[in-house]
Amino acid sequence: MQLRTPAPKRKAGALPGSNNGGGAKQGTTKPAGSGRAAGTQNKITLTAKAAIAEFVDGNAHRLAGWLDQVANGRLLMDKDGKQVYDGQGNMVYEIRPNPEKAFNLFQSVVEYHVPKLARSEISGPNGGAIETAVVDLKGLSDTELVQMQTLLGKAAKPE
Repeated sequence: MQLRTPAPKRKAGALPGSNNGGGAKQGTTKPAGSGRAAGTQNKITLTAKAAIAEFVDGNAHRLAGWLDQVANGRLLMDKDGKQVYDGQGNMVYEIRPNPEKAFNLFQSVVEYHVPKLARSEISGPNGGAIETAVVDLKGLSDTELVQMQTLLGKAAKPE
């Protein structure tokens, strides 16, 4: 029977296998400016984003062909490379044409380059409703309408 020896006591703040020298002592605060700045991504996130960007850049030239295959389908060929037809003389597809799916795939790719706009809400004073008024022009004479048009035209022109 083999006896286990107890694990050595570790310093406060140090993780097993780490090389941080024990880290901060208990009861102390972190020095100002230490650590990652707010909004800065960690190394794993940056590495993953770089790998995805490299994959996309390396395959961008193939994207149009892939989308065309989805939209137009891929015809089934026999071992001699000839088009296969069913009993009624219709072409047989290995991948059925699906233009809607191709469009949806294209939209999902475009989202990464042209982000969706955030929804925004417009409100009146103190977050209340925006007051609107209905203007009834039926009771105005032709002369009054011409005057209003002239005034609105002056107001619309920048000087």
